[in-house]
Amino acid sequence: MPYFSSQEDLIDVDSAPQEVSYVQEIRTLLAEKLYTEVASPDADLLREGHLDSVVLVQLLMEVEERFGIHLPIEELEIDDFRSVRSIAHLVANRRQRLMLEGDPSV
Repeated sequence: MPYFSSQEDLIDVDSAPQEVSYVQEIRTLLAEKLYTEVASPDADLLREGHLDSVVLVQLLMEVEERFGIHLPIEELEIDDFRSVRSIAHLVANRRQRLMLEGDPSV
């Protein structure tokens, strides 16, 4: 089950000021922690062989730690991790949801 039931529920990360920051942080995380360089924020991480099942779990843990969020695995879709930009959308949406719920940790 994805975090949001429709496109209307998603924030427009492309227009949000933090998008560039999230994209850059995720690219840095991939390089520093998972030793993989991604040419473009829109590159398909799965098709290009950057992610396999083990690396995906490592990436999930690193994203949670870096951004101070919890991403329940049963709520994730593989497309959430398709690209750096899709991960940035996931992080931004999760952080927005936590802020709306009044979570003081974000």
